Amino acid sequence: MAPSSFLLILCGAVFAWKLYDALRDRTNAAAWSMVAATGCISAVILLSKPVVARVLDSFVGDDFAALLRNLAFIACFAALQLFYLTNIATFRPQLRRRIELVVVAVAAVVMVTSTLMVGPDVSLAIDSRHLSSTAVVVFFLATSGYVSYSCLTQMWWTLRDFLRIRQVLLRVSTLFIGLGAACLLVPQGRRVIYYLILLFTGENLIPPGAWMPALFFLRLGVPLLVVGLFLPLVVASLRNVGEACASAVRYWRLEPLDTVVRVEFPEVIRPVEPNAGAPSATGSVPQPTRAVFLYKERLQRCRDGYSRLSGLMQGEGYELQHERGRKLLEALNSMPGGAPVDHEAGSERSLINVARWLKRYQDGQLLAKYRAADAPGHVA
Repeated sequence: MAPSSFLLILCGAVFAWKLYDALRDRTNAAAWSMVAATGCISAVILLSKPVVARVLDSFVGDDFAALLRNLAFIACFAALQLFYLTNIATFRPQLRRRIELVVVAVAAVVMVTSTLMVGPDVSLAIDSRHLSSTAVVVFFLATSGYVSYSCLTQMWWTLRDFLRIRQVLLRVSTLFIGLGAACLLVPQGRRVIYYLILLFTGENLIPPGAWMPALFFLRLGVPLLVVGLFLPLVVASLRNVGEACASAVRYWRLEPLDTVVRVEFPEVIRPVEPNAGAPSATGSVPQPTRAVFLYKERLQRCRDGYSRLSGLMQGEGYELQHERGRKLLEALNSMPGGAPVDHEAGSERSLINVARWLKRYQDGQLLAKYRAADAPGHVA
């Protein structure tokens, strides 16, 4: 698989993911900036493929793909600026964002206007032979000029704000974005100088072939920008996955105690569907992630139930009716090191120790009786 195709799949997946998050909270500017950045990167890569460009040009008209690609290119850097201002440098005032929006709007207007002025005998294809037209030069100057402006501002922001960013992750992300901008400034700045010379003097100094250092900085700068853009998202996602796995493990470890509590104290059980139309109804939770979502509910149920068991062990309240209830209290009183007392009953570790002991007590025979009593359709 070509690197561009891999990057397209990666950006497309992140775009769909963050778009879902942004639609859930439409006021989240940070999420929308990620959507814009990944969407624009995906559009640039897609429009750079010859098969897509040929189809667009055949249906809409010549140079339409080139116009869209360059508009997506400057929109990509505008989204990177927005990403920095909404995710990293949140201490910057709103005025800074408005300035960036005005600059990108001016660049887009210049590009569209110059495209309308391109004659039928020239093309917007990246070829020095077409630079005899002033409209074509202005078109490419607007693109390279805005990208150079974005790279310069990003480098300046990195130098100015690097030590002000307290989160290490955002600081590393800022460093990657700044380095990527510095790499891309080399080829883009060079092109701006050539276009300005050509626009004011008419002398074309652009070499006909590819400039190898430009390709090197381009291939280095784009991955650095992508890493800086995706790093906070990847780390946050890994952290969420780790927390979800840990919650799932603790959920299943509490199962023996939760089974006992549901049988002996059914009044502590929350309704499965308190309101069928309510989004908080536990019946609407997807089955693969049910354990993670219900972990806090199970933990609270175990805390409520064990507090009652702790009172019964101290002779407070009514005795449990069934023989298994008396054996349950005997099992808790025989715990190695003693059963947790009242002030320890709310500790998650203490509750897990109780659940572990119930699973081990008499080779799980007592727990098996409770599981049978907790089975659907069982009549006590």
